Amino acid sequence: MHKRIAIDVTPLLSAGTGIARATRAMLTELVKLPCEHELVGIGRRLLGPAVELPVRSVRLRLPRSAEPLMLGLRLVERFCPADLYHATDFYLPLADPLRAVATVCDLIFLTHPEKMADHVRLQRWAPDFIRRCRAVIAISEHTKREIVSVLGLPAERVHVVYFAVDHEVFRPVPGTPERPYFFAVSCSTGRKNTPLLLRAYAELAKRNPRNDLVLAWDPPPEIRAEFGSHPRIRFIGRQGDDTLPKLYSGATALVFPSLQEGFGLPVLEAMACGAPVITSNTTSLPEAGGDAARYVDPRDVGNLVAALKAFDDGAVDVAAMRAKGLTQAARFTWEKCARETLAVYEQVLND
Repeated sequence: MHKRIAIDVTPLLSAGTGIARATRAMLTELVKLPCEHELVGIGRRLLGPAVELPVRSVRLRLPRSAEPLMLGLRLVERFCPADLYHATDFYLPLADPLRAVATVCDLIFLTHPEKMADHVRLQRWAPDFIRRCRAVIAISEHTKREIVSVLGLPAERVHVVYFAVDHEVFRPVPGTPERPYFFAVSCSTGRKNTPLLLRAYAELAKRNPRNDLVLAWDPPPEIRAEFGSHPRIRFIGRQGDDTLPKLYSGATALVFPSLQEGFGLPVLEAMACGAPVITSNTTSLPEAGGDAARYVDPRDVGNLVAALKAFDDGAVDVAAMRAKGLTQAARFTWEKCARETLAVYEQVLND
C-alpha cells in the first residue's frame, strides 16, 4: 500500500558534517531503489540559502531553540504529514515518535559527553525520543550494544545498518609523494585523541624517521604552541573530498587512534584509496577495519610508537594491507545502506 515517508534532511542544510555527508549519500541511493512509497524531506533550519536536495522537501525556517514550540504545536506533522518519519540525526520534534525511525550514530553525548552545544541538546531531547521510536537504526554493532545497554531498548527494535564510503570519490590516486608521510584526519583534542598521536610521533621523530606526520587540522593554540614548530609535523588545515583521496592514497598509513567512535568513516575512506590503516582496537573501529587494519591501544602511547616504527622501518607488508583494505572497503556501499534502510521502513509500515 502506498505510504508517505518523511526523511529529516536538516543535516544536509549544514555543510561539512559527517552525518550530512552520510544522509545525502544514503538518500541519493534511496531514491534510485524501486519503492512504492512517496519519499519527501523535512528540514528545520533558520538561516542559510536554499540547498538542492535529493527529494522534494518542506523547510521550516526556525532556530534550534524553537524545537519545544515545534513539538508543542506539532509543526513537523502539520507542515509535512506522513505515515512514517525518519530522524536521520538522532531526533525529530514529533509528538508521536511511535511513527518514527531514528538513526543513532553513537551515544557519546551520554557516555562520554564533551563541551559542545550539540551534546547538550541531544542529552535533553534524544534519549526519550529514541526510546519511544518504533525502530532504531544503529550504524554499528557497537552502537547497537550501547543503545540496548544504556537506553534499555529491546535488541529486536534496533537494526544495524552500516554507513559506507563513496567509491566514486574515494579510490586510489596514482602518484608518489615528495616525502613519505603518516596522515591523520578528523582531529581533535577530545575523543579523537590527536594529542596522543602527536606525542607518539614526536617520540618516533627522535630516531629521524623516513615519514613526516601530516594532519588535516587547524589545531587550537595550545597544540600549535607545542607542536607547530616541529620540523617533521605539518598542519595543512581541513581538507575536502577534492583533495582527501590524493592525501589518503599517498600516505604510508592513515593513523586514527580515536577513543570513541560510532563507526569510523575515515578508516574506510583511507582503505578505499589504498592506504594502510593504524587505528584503535576499541568501540566500533574493528567493525570498520575488519582484518585489514593494524590495531593499537588508544591509551598506550608506546603501543602507537611501536606501530608507527614498524611502518617506518618497512617491517609491515604494506602491499598486503592495501589489498586487504580495498577488499574491506568494497563491502560497504551506500546502495547497500539505502536498501537496508528501506527494509526497515517496510518492516515498520507493515507491523
